[in-house]
Amino acid sequence: MGAYLFNFYAKEEYKTLTIYLSEYQAGELINKSKVADLDYDGIESAKRGVIAVIPDFELFRVKLIIADDYSKCSTDFPILENVENREYYGRSATQVEGEVPIQRDTEQGLMALIYGEDGLEAIPVKEMEQGNFREKNDYVYYLSFRFGK
Repeated sequence: MGAYLFNFYAKEEYKTLTIYLSEYQAGELINKSKVADLDYDGIESAKRGVIAVIPDFELFRVKLIIADDYSKCSTDFPILENVENREYYGRSATQVEGEVPIQRDTEQGLMALIYGEDGLEAIPVKEMEQGNFREKNDYVYYLSFRFGK
């Protein structure tokens, strides 16, 4: 798996862009945190931009890059931390397709990295937005975003 690129466009102004990471184990939410938070207060928000997600499966880290007309933000976070035999886990990913229209003040799914020791069950990101996560998957790292007013 290489880099995943997501283009977004905005017809309306927004003040913030927040990226969330939700970690699920066997279908249950374990942790949800902000991994990026851009603030456009006092400046015009960008009309277009790109979000790049770059998994590094050998180092068990994911790099996240957000770039638009005015700014660039980069961060990374660990995956499968302290999991025994993680190098033998099966892996898959599911993502939104094409250009992503912004829905202000609504958390939208971006992509998920799915891991399993004995098998995987990939489902569309749209199902994950509704809270549907499969118990069969040992670990799911679900990335979502929200553009705020």
